[in-house]
Amino acid sequence: MPNEYFSIPTAAELEKKRGWQVHRQNKNRFAVVRFHYLLRGPFQLDEPVRKGEVIAAAKPLRGVRERRTFSAEYEVSIVKMNDLIREAVRQSEEIRQYAASLTVKLGIESLAGLAAFAKAEAANRLVKSIQQRLEISISETYREKKVITSEYVIDPQEFEPDTTLVFVRAYKAVEYRLYLQCLDYLMVEYTTSPLSPWLIRRKIPENTGDGQPVNVIRLQTPLCTIRYWKAIPESSLLMDEKTYVNEVADPDEVQIGELTDGRRYPYREMPPRPTLYDLAERVFPARIRK
Repeated sequence: MPNEYFSIPTAAELEKKRGWQVHRQNKNRFAVVRFHYLLRGPFQLDEPVRKGEVIAAAKPLRGVRERRTFSAEYEVSIVKMNDLIREAVRQSEEIRQYAASLTVKLGIESLAGLAAFAKAEAANRLVKSIQQRLEISISETYREKKVITSEYVIDPQEFEPDTTLVFVRAYKAVEYRLYLQCLDYLMVEYTTSPLSPWLIRRKIPENTGDGQPVNVIRLQTPLCTIRYWKAIPESSLLMDEKTYVNEVADPDEVQIGELTDGRRYPYREMPPRPTLYDLAERVFPARIRK
């Protein structure tokens, strides 16, 4: 399955000045911290098929071996989980606060200090908020009615009198794995001199142009797993009601877990493109009038 890379904020957001954070005390200073994620999955977990909700029931006819077709209508959430994960990360208030706290440190902390802070805070901040955001997103997804039809041969000799058979949904546990690969940052500041009518743009840190990105912090930090239930398409289980136990009480449940994968996955590109230097060039003129 392909790796999916995404960045927040997106390049489209950073092509507008409002996508950059304005310094509280200096209105001529703008900054941004951009996060680059890797999403892997979905992975089907090595667990048994789980029994879900009852969608039909029947009683065998006494003394008659019969072939019976079950047909039942049910609702299913139309979920593209990878889209929901990206959106949950984008809307995470914790991540916004985390980005703001990093932005404040630009120009104050050393690169090593920024890297240490980023590694310490990244997973903790994300896990706190992504589960709630995902559960809200799934509950708001479009639900579609489907009809499932299965044919079974029912032998009454295999069941006690008055046995009720139930026809139930089947689910598998599936998970995505989310990593924070790196972040890049940039500050743009307009400075002046007494004799000039212009404010001149500076990019901090300066782009050395030697191919080594000076504004990128490489992290490759495993953040979390996102586990959820996936209904097996056009599939169901038939069983005695007496032995039936609903093992998937909430099909929309999302569980966020610890990710301990120590592998390092390749970057999509380094430095991430378009670079923040390129985006700043489009947004901020080289000079503006005072």
